[in-house]
Amino acid sequence: ERHPNSSLAAESNYHVGEHLYHGKKDYAQAAAAYRAALKSGKKSELAEKAQHKLGWALYQQKDFAGAGKAFADQLADYPQGDLAADAAFMNAESLFKQAKYDAAYPAFSRALVMKPSSEEFVALGLLHAGQSAAQLKKWDESLRYLAELSGKYPESTYVPESLYEQGWANHTQRKFAEALKLYESAAEKAPTREVGARARFMAGEVLFEQGSHKDAVRSFFQVAYGFSETGAPESIRIWQAAALYESGRCFEVLKDLDQAKKLYAELLEKYPKSDKAELAKRRLTELTKQG
Repeated sequence: ERHPNSSLAAESNYHVGEHLYHGKKDYAQAAAAYRAALKSGKKSELAEKAQHKLGWALYQQKDFAGAGKAFADQLADYPQGDLAADAAFMNAESLFKQAKYDAAYPAFSRALVMKPSSEEFVALGLLHAGQSAAQLKKWDESLRYLAELSGKYPESTYVPESLYEQGWANHTQRKFAEALKLYESAAEKAPTREVGARARFMAGEVLFEQGSHKDAVRSFFQVAYGFSETGAPESIRIWQAAALYESGRCFEVLKDLDQAKKLYAELLEKYPKSDKAELAKRRLTELTKQG
């Protein structure tokens, strides 16, 4: 404030930004401070750091378009800078968060070649590169990135998601045996997480499509009854409700209509606000009419 034209003003603004970002978690004010640090227009190591943290401050506010531009500007000004690889990764992440998969996929590919600074960034980059490729129906490329993640970083927390996505890529291509194995591996590695419930559910879907309805019921029941019915987070309860509905469908095919009705009624009792509730109500009404 006292010496805005001082040669130390940029560095002072950067440190104010750091305090606001890390100490206060005030990302909007931090962004303003980082922008002030960049006002001189001079290229320097400090300016690269300020531009990078501006991107992060915007990202933390979920301004993914603004964050992406900030990281892209950093890459344009400092293509060989110490933070260039991380900026490339975060630019790709910003595109991914906007569901701009056609732009995110090549951006992740470039970022991974540049080698981001942390193993977590690399693992997440491989996962999101694979997911972006899958959104573009580039199945072989998707599987390559996802397999690299589960192969090179077997202890990563992203491995279950990678296995699930590999299962989905195979499932979509009707490679049922491979899909089932991958879904089961994902469920085994994340037995208490949402991805585990989702993978177990999709294993049931594969078995249903193959006509193995009794085996499908076992898989759906692992979702419906394998987690706490009262303490499970909403992300898992969604799959529990869906599993009850699909179990009911299986019992209809198996001609055990009493069991099917029981499951539809249970779904309506436990998950009345589920998006499967109306479907269950219709099936229960129809089956009741049939006696």
